[in-house]
Amino acid sequence: MTGVRRTQVAVVGGGPAGAVAALVLARRGAEVLLLDRARFPRPKPCGQFVGPAGARLLSTLGLWEAVRGAGARPLAGMRIEAPDGSVLLGRFPGGPAGAQDGPAAFTLGRETLDAALLDRARLAGVRILEGLRVVDVQAGASHAVVLALAGRRVLTLRAEWVIGADGRHSAVARALGLRRRLLRLRRFGLLADFADFPEGSRLAEVFVGHRAYCIVNPMGDGRACVGVVTDWRVEACRAGLSDLLAGQLAAFPSVARRAAGARLVGGLYGVGPLAFRRDPPGAGRTLLVGDAAGFYDPLTGEGVTAALQTGALAGALLADGLAAVAGPAEVQAVYAAARRRLLGPRWRLLALLQAVVSRPGLACSVAHYLERHPGALAILMAAVAGAVPGGRAAGSPGLLRRLLGPGQIRGDLPGAIDSPELGC
Repeated sequence: MTGVRRTQVAVVGGGPAGAVAALVLARRGAEVLLLDRARFPRPKPCGQFVGPAGARLLSTLGLWEAVRGAGARPLAGMRIEAPDGSVLLGRFPGGPAGAQDGPAAFTLGRETLDAALLDRARLAGVRILEGLRVVDVQAGASHAVVLALAGRRVLTLRAEWVIGADGRHSAVARALGLRRRLLRLRRFGLLADFADFPEGSRLAEVFVGHRAYCIVNPMGDGRACVGVVTDWRVEACRAGLSDLLAGQLAAFPSVARRAAGARLVGGLYGVGPLAFRRDPPGAGRTLLVGDAAGFYDPLTGEGVTAALQTGALAGALLADGLAAVAGPAEVQAVYAAARRRLLGPRWRLLALLQAVVSRPGLACSVAHYLERHPGALAILMAAVAGAVPGGRAAGSPGLLRRLLGPGQIRGDLPGAIDSPELGC
């Protein structure tokens, strides 16, 4: 393997962002080589949930049948429990779960999902190299050079463009000096997959507690992914993950009871602080996609959806000819602006929801308002789904006031959604 290889586009990372970017490029006739340090299939810590916008994109790309065949579990909406026990049942807009053109949303383990998407990329003509660890990316005027290791063997890869899809600890971003900037929202997440887990509903479940929330994503056949997100505290994270999870679940008794009789599958994972961004999301002839460019919060299952969307965006941008007639600086500017338009409204919506979740009294008040106003709940679910009716932006003040009701937006809540750090 020692030597120099050449390709039009090198994609680093074989998760959803990288697989979709590579597939979009290959379908448009580009020569694409994808490399990843792992060998697939491999486990990956994740909420195992793909939201409506991600499901729609997979359907548009003709990938839903492959994902369904791999065992995807369709979900039609969310069950949200407020701190006082009030329950909201929200449905995602769209066709019935399990429809031929794709469900409203679904769950599927990343080990399976990623392998399925890579298989489709391979069928589209993408060359895939596994077990290669990127150690450096060098920018040139007309190309980029990727250096990767497989044991002691070195691969030198010359590419016209590089897409960094290698996650929050991106080796590509690190090599280019693009540092992570932690955002004001400092949260810590714990994730665990369970078998023999009693199913509460056929909906994604969210339990709002005191400055924390718990998610339960049912995966079928008695399996579920359970996650707890709470304030980032270094001292708490020094405890063992098992003790930490048990302590956090104690705040959600109904989930703790279900988990007590279930069997842990795989390991426990802890990630934090969760919210960060890299600005700009690329440099020279390299674009960053998915978590490599930034992440905000998993409350609405945004992570995989954003990965799919930004991967498709970068792939389409490089495939449509702009990169052939424009310089790297112009391509970077177009990509950054398009990514802001794509993710900015939903990050603002997430910021608002986080501001509500962190105030238990307000969370209960908002839940009661949405119980009394099902139309507002329907708009909220459409906003979460990335399909707000009437062309309203998901993070617009007018929509947010309607969601929360008269007098609910007060204090520092407007600042939570207008913060410059949410520029994606």
